[in-house]
Amino acid sequence: MEKKKIRIAVIAAVIIALVGVLLPGYSKLQDLVAENRKLAERITQLTRSVEDLETEKEKLESDILYIEKIARDKLGVVREDEVVIEEVTRK
Repeated sequence: MEKKKIRIAVIAAVIIALVGVLLPGYSKLQDLVAENRKLAERITQLTRSVEDLETEKEKLESDILYIEKIARDKLGVVREDEVVIEEVTRK
């Protein structure tokens, strides 16, 4: 009976030691998995952004109407024969 108690105590001590050794590693693994997931999402976002920029670049290199639209919208460019009407807001 006494040997059985000692055996149980030894087994319990081994289990506690294993948990003490393995638990921090498991926690670190979970942190790394979460970080990996975030980085994968960021890569997906950046891949979409690169694709959008490549499409924009192609339009800017080949589509004259798109270039004109951008020049008008972002730079305020007008043709020589156009009249510019500015809206004045009162405060």
